[in-house]
Amino acid sequence: MTALELAKSLKDPIEEKKAARGLGTSLKRQGKYQEAIKYHSMVLVISDREGEDSGNTEAYGAIADYYTELGDLEKAGILYDKYIARLETDLRKRHNPPVLSPFNVFLNNYRDYRQLADIPFSPILALLLLVAKCSLLDTEIDFVG
Repeated sequence: MTALELAKSLKDPIEEKKAARGLGTSLKRQGKYQEAIKYHSMVLVISDREGEDSGNTEAYGAIADYYTELGDLEKAGILYDKYIARLETDLRKRHNPPVLSPFNVFLNNYRDYRQLADIPFSPILALLLLVAKCSLLDTEIDFVG
């Protein structure tokens, strides 16, 4: 029995989402991006079903990353927009009053660019989002490996 099956049998939606994320991440590491998308999307479905949205921000970011890897920049752009909107909401929840960080400035400029320029999502924007995402999470980027 897999962790996902066990969580489903226990009717524990939080553990179900954790298991789905774990499977998605494992598939991503194997380069199976379409299958990884399926499991990270499951997190969003469970959230809708349960009315509880923990893990959704990360799910949107992961799915957007996978679509970027697959070369579907239009879908990636839509999902990065959702990811950024969720990041802003999450930051507002953590900081009251809101803190204007370099990341917030980047998000505002990114949103203005997407709305005003009417230019499709590009690999450069994907790279900028990755850098911004890593700085928010205090994570280093390994461009070599």
